[in-house]
Amino acid sequence: MSNFSLYSWEEQQLIDNKPSGALTAVHPEQSLVRLVPAQQLPDFLAPEQFFQSHDMHESIYFCAEHFTYTQRETAVAQVNMDEELSLSTNEQQYHITEKAHSDLCNMLGIPITFSYDIPVDLNPIIVQRLKLLHAQSVIVVARGDTIVSLVDPLKGARGRGKAAGARLKKKPHYMPLANLTLLHMLEKVCSGADVDTRITLSDRGMQVEILHKEESFTIEPVVGDVTRVGLAVTNSETGGALPLATGYTLRLVCTNGSTIKQNFGLARFSSDWRCTMERRLDRFTAELQSLSQDVKDKCGQLHEAYKRMAHEYLDDEDFYSLYRQAQYLSRGVTNISEHIDGIFGVEPGQRQEIIGRVRQRQRERQAANIAAIEPPQSTSLLAWDVFNGITAAARDEVRYHRVRVHWG
Repeated sequence: MSNFSLYSWEEQQLIDNKPSGALTAVHPEQSLVRLVPAQQLPDFLAPEQFFQSHDMHESIYFCAEHFTYTQRETAVAQVNMDEELSLSTNEQQYHITEKAHSDLCNMLGIPITFSYDIPVDLNPIIVQRLKLLHAQSVIVVARGDTIVSLVDPLKGARGRGKAAGARLKKKPHYMPLANLTLLHMLEKVCSGADVDTRITLSDRGMQVEILHKEESFTIEPVVGDVTRVGLAVTNSETGGALPLATGYTLRLVCTNGSTIKQNFGLARFSSDWRCTMERRLDRFTAELQSLSQDVKDKCGQLHEAYKRMAHEYLDDEDFYSLYRQAQYLSRGVTNISEHIDGIFGVEPGQRQEIIGRVRQRQRERQAANIAAIEPPQSTSLLAWDVFNGITAAARDEVRYHRVRVHWG
């Protein structure tokens, strides 16, 4: 088996003015493509690519040049892993990203935390043994000589809860919409419109934020603190979801963004494989334009909600719910409690008091002692400050696919 070879490397790349832990390739045209190192086993797992731009033409170019993927179906039994955690299939060797490693573990039933905790050289032994128990195929999604994901060909098929051999395949193989195709469509939709765009590309997916400049799309809950309203369109051609468009807001003073809850309106790309991809894309385009108008019509409701956040305090039930969500999204982060406390602007003692009060209420509710249960209590945390702390954390999370902020 041949060794995996890397390009020549020169200087360290910065992400948000901080060392990324990865190195930048010499190639000049890649200067805007950032490399995000794996959070686990960074010495063995390949970094993922990340790119962000406000220019649609530039994004289309970089998408075509650096974010194109091949898909090849193979039997799981034909996938081999060596002691460096590289994979080989059909006599070709690949480095793998953290996402691809996680996909492989999920497919073979290997607990991901166990895989990280054991000695690295035990991983190929376990993979070699367990792959023989899985008589199924897998789609290898690769960018050059790096596997970025492993996808079940029956993804989305009927009977997904059954064993692979018992599932009936009711539609063709996994067929995502290419990011480049979606970008070309959005370029046409945005042409002639007075909008700002921000395009984020990564090996896990893409997000395009479209913000209207019209006064009717502007919210100012606090004087001088302007939030603009528009759409966020997401897509993945590496195992994630099909295109989805939702309402979106961006606070200009600090570029914090958040998606709007689905009941505000959304446009979803059809998964009906009986229709041609062109027809499904045309339908999604029409729904996207309709959603843009709906968001504009409902800006008044958003203004009222934001105004309330600027003057009201969180109650303990809302704090507990948001804190639990933040814990889930921040799993794997060192000193997780300290990290989340900083996001919420709360001291450890205050956080423990609030959570303890909510849990006591839950215990009383389980004991059916309804009469003794107190209603939710207000905290000293201003909803607007907490909201902006959460969206700031999402903004600074370069792996944006891991952080999706929803606010009612």
